[in-house]
This record gives sequence, structure tokens and C-alpha cells, in this order.
Amino acid sequence: MAKNHPPEPPYRWRPLGTKDIRQPAVGQVIAWRHMAWRVIESAMVPEIDWRSEDRETLEYYNLTARRKAVPWRIIVRPATITGDDPRDRDHDVHLSVRAGFGGFDAYPGTHYPICAQCHEPVPCREEMARKIGEKAEQDAARYEIPGVCPACSEPVTSRHKVMTFEDNLRVPFGPPVTFHVGRRECRHYAAKYEREMAEANPGHWLVLSCPGHVWRHADGPECSEGDDCRGLKVEHPHVNYCDSRCSRCRDFRESAEDRVKARNAAGDWTVW
Repeated sequence: MAKNHPPEPPYRWRPLGTKDIRQPAVGQVIAWRHMAWRVIESAMVPEIDWRSEDRETLEYYNLTARRKAVPWRIIVRPATITGDDPRDRDHDVHLSVRAGFGGFDAYPGTHYPICAQCHEPVPCREEMARKIGEKAEQDAARYEIPGVCPACSEPVTSRHKVMTFEDNLRVPFGPPVTFHVGRRECRHYAAKYEREMAEANPGHWLVLSCPGHVWRHADGPECSEGDDCRGLKVEHPHVNYCDSRCSRCRDFRESAEDRVKARNAAGDWTVW
């Protein structure tokens, strides 16, 4: 773990009273890893220092999105330190923001709500642990009843299109888990459960989702998995839209323009 970096919680922490900002300004207070931090420096990373991964990722952004997704670098200091002592730099943390990063949770001002007991920004770690424990109990209860879809809590019948998993990841030695995969909402939860199954059992072949990246071209979508794609209608982790620099889309549009010219020259609207 890097110097001064507090441990990352095993859950998505959503601090109270914050809004998402990708490039916070100097002086702003952000919430990060159950602490409040004041931004000391904030600037774009010089292009010469970009990683090859950053350049490849930004190639697929349009001009407007690229300006907002450029690599960014900030230096933060615990918000409780307000003096000008040079030794305060020992508490600074350097953070890099790369393309695809969602953003920081920033407070609208320099004041922020804290827990009266532990003085952490709310919700604090203890409150999060309580909520997660309650949610885990409720979640496990939906996997204890055999023949009932845990996504919608309705029984499955022979008329439903279903998928059954013999391993119950929520309840040890529990009954098999059956999802409605013919229902869109249930299918989403089934795909998520299947990915968890693949993480617990390396080598498990995914059916309801595909690990590839989808690019939406002018002539149709394309998956990075190629022939191994599970189907373009299944869930993919990333779906990107290409821009005018894509040679495939450019060739398709030029071909379409040629067909229109041929139609107009022939005076026949059936020529495409």
C-alpha cells in the first residue's frame, strides 16, 4: 500500500452531501476512503507523461469527451490540517485520475457532516458495516427457498425460461438457485450471479454475459471477443461508440454515399 493511503473499503462508499466531480479545484474538500481531504494541487498531467493505456483509451473518445477524460493529477491533505507548517506535507497524498475514472465525491463547501461518535464523514465505517450486515441477511433469505427466483421472489414454473445454478453462493449447503432468464430484470441479476460463480470457480464458462468490449459502428456492433462472443445481446462490461476517426465507419458511410449517388444517377429509388 502506498504511503499515507488509507485502506480502501470493500464496498462503494457514498458520503452524505457530496456531488461527483472528476477534476476538483484547489481548496475543495473531497471525501475519499472514509476521510475528508482538502485539495492542495489540481492540474492536468502533461501529455508527455501519459501512459500508453491512456492514449489508447482516449483514441475512442470524441473531442468533447476527450477534454473531460484527460489524465489528471491532484494532491490532497487531511481536511483537519489547516495550518501552514511545512511538515504538513508529510500527510499529503498524490492521486492520479485516468480515463474512465468516475470522479471524486466533493462537498459543496468546506463544511461537511461527521459522525458524533467516531468523527468520520457520514456514513462512517461502523454505520456502513451495520447496513451491509442487514442487507446480507435480507439477501441470503431470498436464496433459502428452492424453486423461487431470488431476483423477483416469485416461484418458477415450467412456462418460464429459467437457469439453475447448483452452487448456492449465498447460503452454504443451501438449495440450487433458479432465476427467470426470460425476464429482463431477473436476467440481469442472473448474469451478475453467474459472474460471481465464475470468480469462485475459475474456468466457468459465462453464458449470460461476455467479458469482451463492444464497439458500436455505423454498420453494426463488434465485440472484442470475436467468434468467442456469447452474443451481442448479452451483457458486456463496456459499450463504446466510435467517432469519425473510425476507418470502418468512414468506409461504410462513403459506401452509402456512393449508393445514393448511383440511385440518383439512375433516377430509380430502388437502387441502393
